[in-house]
Amino acid sequence: MKKIEKTDTDYWITALRKLYDNPVESTGSQLCWLSETAVVCLPDGFTLLSQEEKEKKFPTVNRPPIVYGNEDRSVVFTFRQLGNRSGGIEEQLVEAVEILRRADRRTVFYDTGEAMREEVKVVWREYKSFAMDGVVYNQVIFLMYRGKRWLLTFHCPFRAYERWKRRIPEIVTSLSEEENEDERIYGQSETF
Repeated sequence: MKKIEKTDTDYWITALRKLYDNPVESTGSQLCWLSETAVVCLPDGFTLLSQEEKEKKFPTVNRPPIVYGNEDRSVVFTFRQLGNRSGGIEEQLVEAVEILRRADRRTVFYDTGEAMREEVKVVWREYKSFAMDGVVYNQVIFLMYRGKRWLLTFHCPFRAYERWKRRIPEIVTSLSEEENEDERIYGQSETF
């Protein structure tokens, strides 16, 4: 593999990332249901993708069960509750990154990290991938909350990554449990 030089785009993306430490302006938030009790706060305007939209966006059979996207579906969060298994979420992240690396050698990996907020533990890795409609900024995220494991992913056009990168941690760590008194189904949301 060729060494990244100072004239390469990826070098400058990494360098520019260090310069921009301004918070992203926040629009409103909405409470989005992931299960009977699990909720997450997503930006206003995100809605659940229909089955047809999910099939188009994720043509594989093993597509994420819960997918929220912005109006034009260019920015997407996916959610999947995982079963119990041995090992921690850190090991799951390492395995996922290796699968991504084998799937497309053009994938460029950037930062990795972890965060903790109250009962939510998160590990993540960001990367650039290539799709038919352009270059995509992604994060693969494993989250542990009250003994339950979740796999989350985030995708947006690469040109928009700086705008979204700083919002992702606050969104991901907003996962919580709420009483489901009025029998909501997955995908319903409340603006607040």
